[in-house]
Formats: sequence, C-alpha cells, structure tokens
Amino acid sequence: MTLWLLIASVACGFCLSIPLAVARVSSRRWISGPVWFYTYVFRGTPLYIQLLIFYSGVYSLHVVRSVDLLEHFFREGLNCTILAFALNTCAYTTEIFAGAIRAIPYGEIEAARALGMSPWVARDVNAATYASFEAFGIAAVLYACIAFALVGLFRLCENRWLAFLRPMGH
Repeated sequence: MTLWLLIASVACGFCLSIPLAVARVSSRRWISGPVWFYTYVFRGTPLYIQLLIFYSGVYSLHVVRSVDLLEHFFREGLNCTILAFALNTCAYTTEIFAGAIRAIPYGEIEAARALGMSPWVARDVNAATYASFEAFGIAAVLYACIAFALVGLFRLCENRWLAFLRPMGH
C-alpha cells in the first residue's frame, strides 16, 4: 500500500510539475505569479499540516459536501493523502525543473538558434526516429559510467591520502 501511495503521488506530482515549471519561468507575471505562490505555500508549510487541511479542513466546507463527487473523494483518507503528497511533490519538483530551465546559459540557446534549431527540434527528431528511449538510455549509461569512475577515483584518492585516518589494528 505504501509503495502504491508513493508511485501514485510522485507520478501525479511529476506530470503536473512540468507545465508548472514552464509557467514558473515565464516572464509574464500573471502566469508565473500564481505558480510562485503555490510553490511558496506548499514548500513553506509542513506536510503534516497539509494532510490535516486536506483531510479535515476541506471536507468540512459546505461547498465540498454539497457536490457528491467532491464529497465522495474527500471522504476517503487515501484520496486526501494522495492529493496532499502529489501537490507537495509537485511544488518541490516544479522548483527543481524551473531552476534547471533557468540554469541553461543564454549562450547555449543562442548557439542552438544559430545552428537552425527551433524550440521543437527535439520533438521533430523524436517523431522522425522514435528513438527517445534509446537516447535517454545512452545518456543514463554515460552518466552512470562517469559517476562510477568518479566514485572509484575518489576512493583511490581517499585510500592514498587519508590512510592515516584509518584505525590501527591491534
């Protein structure tokens, strides 16, 4: 049950966070402002309080009790838990993705445009080859190789230069 709760809330939060991250980095205040407020509130309040608000607070509203669909949804504790976890996960993931989008140097964007790439090039390449899984798989393997090589290198360095910190055997 716990694993299902995790998968459902992370999947919902992830799907909601991508368009919200794009809206968060928008230069238009009327688009980015509400997303900023949402992430500010959900990241600034404890998850336990959010669970209490969704389970007890929302169900006590007359508007929720008057609509049958909402009443049935908020009556179940599991639904409230998934909703609270998903919205909390979405707030954090939105800020992570927005930070990643903001971290792209403008020079990289200019270079891509100079090479004739439009914002939809990745979509066009994927539509032509249908090889997105292979591309992400290759990127994951390369990342893992680099990460394991660095871990091994740092272990060698630690063993060589920090040998004096190891406990002496009696």
